[in-house]
Amino acid sequence: MEAKDYKQFDIYSPEYREIKEHSNVLKGQYTERDHMYQLYEDMYNMNWMHDLRRRKGADTIKPTISPTARNKVLGSWRLLISQDPKFKVRSDTAEPQQIEALEKFISLMWQRTGKINGRPLHHDIILSMLLYGEAHVGINTIQDYKAFNPDDKRIDRIGKLTPILFDVWNPKTGYPEFDKFGLTAFYREVSVEKSWVRTNYAGMLSDHYGLEKKLQGDGFVTLKTYYDLKYYSVDIDYENIICCEHGLPAIPIAVTLADGSDLFDKSEQVRQPMLYTLAQSRLWERENLYLTVTTSNLFALGCMPMVAYTHDMNSKLKINNDSGILVADLAKGDTIDFVQSKGFLTNEMQNMGQMYKDYIDKSTVFDTAFGENGGTGTFSEASLLSVASRLPLVSTQEQCGMALANAVDLALLTMKERKINFKHDDIQFSYKDIPTDYEIICKLDMTQPQERLQRANEAAVILANGLASKQWTQENTIGVENTEEMNTAMLNEKVEQAFVDYRIQEIIQDMQMRKQQQEQQRQQVLAQAQQQAQEAQQRSVQRQQEQAMQEEAMLQQQQQMNTGGAQNIPRGQQLESDLLAMVQQQAMMNNMNPTGQEQMPEGQAERLGGGGIPGGMPPEMGGILPGMGGMA
Repeated sequence: MEAKDYKQFDIYSPEYREIKEHSNVLKGQYTERDHMYQLYEDMYNMNWMHDLRRRKGADTIKPTISPTARNKVLGSWRLLISQDPKFKVRSDTAEPQQIEALEKFISLMWQRTGKINGRPLHHDIILSMLLYGEAHVGINTIQDYKAFNPDDKRIDRIGKLTPILFDVWNPKTGYPEFDKFGLTAFYREVSVEKSWVRTNYAGMLSDHYGLEKKLQGDGFVTLKTYYDLKYYSVDIDYENIICCEHGLPAIPIAVTLADGSDLFDKSEQVRQPMLYTLAQSRLWERENLYLTVTTSNLFALGCMPMVAYTHDMNSKLKINNDSGILVADLAKGDTIDFVQSKGFLTNEMQNMGQMYKDYIDKSTVFDTAFGENGGTGTFSEASLLSVASRLPLVSTQEQCGMALANAVDLALLTMKERKINFKHDDIQFSYKDIPTDYEIICKLDMTQPQERLQRANEAAVILANGLASKQWTQENTIGVENTEEMNTAMLNEKVEQAFVDYRIQEIIQDMQMRKQQQEQQRQQVLAQAQQQAQEAQQRSVQRQQEQAMQEEAMLQQQQQMNTGGAQNIPRGQQLESDLLAMVQQQAMMNNMNPTGQEQMPEGQAERLGGGGIPGGMPPEMGGILPGMGGMA
């Protein structure tokens, strides 16, 4: 159910009249607080209200504003924003997976809301706590934005990123009321442009002719917002935009205070931020006067140097500037000398400047907290001094974390009451996932990496020498708050790591076995290949031998055919025999008669000497043929 759907009250109703009266009372209670807030803003923005220009000789007065107050706030702010906030959810009924999903959703919602606003939300919250000692954060649902301005296409796109938007307001515009259970009423009054009202409340202005007419054109109007435990009202110069019963379980505004104490009755004393001492003691203004005096003296001495003119009583000094160079017309015996300054700042003035610096450091934060070299010789001394210098910020650090946690707590409470679900990409979150006993914790850490290392080394030395228990060491050196939860988490991590190591060992063994099997298979395949190669080689050799035997057999068979069946004749003798047979056959052919009978030339037989060859051979053939009458 949206705000516009509840019962509405007009400006003449007793409900709205009560709202109006209560708003005026709340604002009147914070008059002095607003005055102090204005002083803090002037110091931070370096606006010094003085009347030095009205004094005689104002041309030589050079007002100089001290940056000390601004530097202290900025230095502290930079320390506190050095790390992103860490949200933690505690619950006795929710499952660990449910808590983890809730923490993931909170971080996502916080980051995306800061991206939509243009800067991280905690930056403005921390600055507000440092400067004013107070932070106001409004919680708005995308559903309400859509109801107030249904034609704005940006809302659909933003609604896909986050269901809740956070607004960080200047505490100077808000007037809260508390009881022992928390916030009971809140009134806010701020000057806004007419176009802003037309854009953000377009869906609520169609039935208000007077408002539409008042919001025409450019200019500013006073927007007044009121919440209590029952009613919600928005009006412009007492012209009602909306006035109804909101039906919410709590006021959707997180108001958190920083330094100060509820022991005091006045609102300006309950809130005592960093610049409270400087503002009340007027030290900042005194430092401005000191810097103004020193710079004015330096200017005066630099532009109008002091000279000594020594002359006779009857002499008169004449200065001629016609040639562009100052020429002094002196009588005989007259002299002009510049007076050598022994220092335009006396020792008393220098001591006063150092005194102002010391007072301001003690009233705020020492510069060593921001990294200034304090003149220490060793790293340990410098580190210890840096940590000690941050002690004034401890309270602000804790309260800033509480401010962020309160804002997230109200956002979840609103989602649960309005039954808002969120789904986008891989994020799915239902209001039913919010446990009934949840607690939001947020921490802002100022610890630097070198400090963590130093604390870890200290804890290791203590445990190694048995100087203290593990629980005491965790709580007092490292800063572990819930040692049982930490030990359980560490044990779970060890069990998980042991299981992972066991699984890794199993995987390694399995891989080794597979590798061995693969190697065995490879060796078997290689052995089979070698055996097959040997068998193939043996078969090849056998084939070659068989072929050689076949060739030998064929050769022998051919020889037998050529020699008429001669057996076992050596190859050389066979060739000789064949050649001899050919020679004899040719000789016989040459010596045959026409009848075919062999004849020999006359006297040939005697020349051959018989020789056992029919017809004989010519003497020149003797000894040529093997085995035939060798020569001596």
